[in-house]
Amino acid sequence: MTLSPHHRIFGIFSIYAFAANNIYLRLPELQTHFNIDDATLGLCLLGAPIGTIFALTFGARPLQLINIRLAIILFTPLLAASFAASVLSSNSILFALLLIPVGILIGSLELLLNLEADRVEYAMGRKIMNRAHAFWSFGFFGAGIFGSLMGYFKISPQIHLGLVIAICILINTALLLNFNPSPHRPTSDTSKPPLFAFPNKRIFILIGITASAMLLEGVNQTWATIYMNDVFGTAPLLTGAAIVCFSLSQAITRYFVDGLVDRTSSQFIGKSLIAMLFIGTLTIAISPTSFLSLIGFTLSGIGVSAIFPLAISAAAQHQDRPTAINVASLAQVSLLIFLIGPPLLGNVGQSLGIRWVFGVTIPLIILGYFLSSALGGSSKIQAKKDA
Repeated sequence: MTLSPHHRIFGIFSIYAFAANNIYLRLPELQTHFNIDDATLGLCLLGAPIGTIFALTFGARPLQLINIRLAIILFTPLLAASFAASVLSSNSILFALLLIPVGILIGSLELLLNLEADRVEYAMGRKIMNRAHAFWSFGFFGAGIFGSLMGYFKISPQIHLGLVIAICILINTALLLNFNPSPHRPTSDTSKPPLFAFPNKRIFILIGITASAMLLEGVNQTWATIYMNDVFGTAPLLTGAAIVCFSLSQAITRYFVDGLVDRTSSQFIGKSLIAMLFIGTLTIAISPTSFLSLIGFTLSGIGVSAIFPLAISAAAQHQDRPTAINVASLAQVSLLIFLIGPPLLGNVGQSLGIRWVFGVTIPLIILGYFLSSALGGSSKIQAKKDA
């Protein structure tokens, strides 16, 4: 059976997310193995963001010089293998250093897969980007299920991540059989974008809207299992349920959110999502039971799902600077928050308790809510204005 280009890219996003997120289900055991506290674990996890930021900043040109087909085929299994190698470390310092090449592969895949999704979108003549990222969340959900089962059956993190390599090779090979990259999108813009596009006032407002969602997406991904383990001492299956609830609700919302925006407005959906994020995060921070915390993780997954894409659309509509500069300035700062913020919050968890890793983000959520009018209206409303 031949896969259509958009179904193929959906599958590639899913297996990439599966490869990238299994390790987070085993962080409590790795923390015990290395005998480190939350602050030190957070510092170790900075290895991956450092590699990712390097790849996102300097990787675009080198990636243009390599065979894109071969890179997409090889990089996801290599990512799984790099994670597996990192958990074989004898100490936390080596673990952190081995996460740097992991981050470089993640950054490279982000560039390659989003570029391929954009080209498929152009060739089809309809939007698929949000759905592609929904399938990333479905892959994250799959990692949550698989990782929870590995923990439940007491499979070691080393064997677990070794199995992930085999799964990624099998599925990636099936998805990419007879794969050829989509043709380039034509563009009249030949200017070279800056390494860092500094935000202006309007973009700073949009950063204020996205900051809490980007930070909390990373916080939930990184610290959810540690939270469940430290606060409630839950069994591995229930510990992994936090990531399962978060990722599944995020995926479903991402899949359907475009239609909701069309029927209402970006501002209304943005406010609703931020309100969900506030309720979910507050619930996690004060919850007396693991069940109530899982509800909080579910609401948080809904809350973070589409705030960043809505802000990207708003940035693209500003005509004060070239669209690419506005989008790049928002994306770069937001991704820095997503990558760097969660590991650094390990210090908060160590000093004040793991609940505060979530609790300290609440002022940012409130700020985002009051700034969310900058997201603007729906595409239909905008079309009427343009007419």
